[in-house]
Amino acid sequence: MVPLLEHRRWMDVRSRAVPIRVTKAYALGGTPIDVEAISTVKISTDPACVGNAIERFLGHEAEAVQEVAARTLEGHLRVMVAALTPEQLNQDRLRFAEQVQEVTRPDMTKLGLQVDTFKILRLSDGVQYLDSLGRARLAEVLRDAAKAEAEGFGDAEQHEAQAEERAEVAATSARTVVE
Repeated sequence: MVPLLEHRRWMDVRSRAVPIRVTKAYALGGTPIDVEAISTVKISTDPACVGNAIERFLGHEAEAVQEVAARTLEGHLRVMVAALTPEQLNQDRLRFAEQVQEVTRPDMTKLGLQVDTFKILRLSDGVQYLDSLGRARLAEVLRDAAKAEAEGFGDAEQHEAQAEERAEVAATSARTVVE
């Protein structure tokens, strides 16, 4: 008879915030983009992938889980940035974040991890391209507002002139009737 020795170890399956920072990820067209994001990750309790988590993380500190999750998400984030233009990244951040979360799901499942949330906090670039997009849009809005205001004043002046013309016609008609 061989004595049997058993161990008992615990794994923390609580969600943890994983900050992600990617610098100089080149977007489509060559613009270097810096991305700051936050993700909530946990060890999956799904029976289909909990074994993967046990194999990879049992006996490791929680920081190891965060580090692996962060590096995996950063890699996918770089690939996603490279596939989009800066305009696309800036215009629909929510859809972009959802795409990153969807693309990372298979790798995270292999690791035994689950991404609960992924949010883009900030997009920036060293060449001020995104700021220029904002300034161009602001100038366009201001130009359209000035044009609408001028058209409004023009319409008001036209209506006033028409009203004065009708008043003169009415006054002339009244004088004609009196004479």
